[in-house]
Amino acid sequence: MVYNIKTTMVSLNLMKILIFTIITTILTYSCKPKCEIAYDFEIPASLTSVNDTVNVGDTLWIEFNFSDLVKETTLNEDIYVGNDILSWNKDIRANFMKSTDITLAPGRQGDGVYSFDMINEIGEIEIKSGRITSLNFDYYDNNYHLKTAIIPKEVGVFFIGFGIDMSSIRYDVNKININYKEDCEEYINTLTINLNKDMNGNYNNNGIVFSDNSSSMPGYTPKSTYSFVVK
Repeated sequence: MVYNIKTTMVSLNLMKILIFTIITTILTYSCKPKCEIAYDFEIPASLTSVNDTVNVGDTLWIEFNFSDLVKETTLNEDIYVGNDILSWNKDIRANFMKSTDITLAPGRQGDGVYSFDMINEIGEIEIKSGRITSLNFDYYDNNYHLKTAIIPKEVGVFFIGFGIDMSSIRYDVNKININYKEDCEEYINTLTINLNKDMNGNYNNNGIVFSDNSSSMPGYTPKSTYSFVVK
């Protein structure tokens, strides 16, 4: 009789474990998103000079003015992101470099931020280091805005690369919630800044050629960079 009681207790314990396992499994899979979406966004920008030849003291303008319907290149659709891009500000950057040797890749050039005075008119370009700045947009009227004057203080060959810092975004704010598709987890895969793109799809970003214009700087491509000489 004692043996039967022990057997019954063991069976009950096993049953409890089985029921707990089944409930846990059901809850886990019922809460799990049905899909995942990784977005590849593009946003436009311009960097222009009043004069073709840039001299010390001239003014160049960095400007962003784009809708909260953002181009997604994989889906080939404009997706509403609302004001979510404001939470990505600290990772959207412009890197300023001054060439020390034009045969070297951009990432191996010297720091260039302090070669310029900056005047923020709309939004802010925030200096983080001798080469890194963060782009902080203003958001109103369903559009993102930034307008900053940069004024060179010294002669040289300069390179400005726009992009997103994937080292932090991959582990931090790349998970977003814009509800493009219900019950999906959403992530940013890339955010490309199309600089000075014209109606024909060409990029007017000047013709200074470095030995490697992209692979040394992940996230930066020729279409998101601007190079120029200050005389």
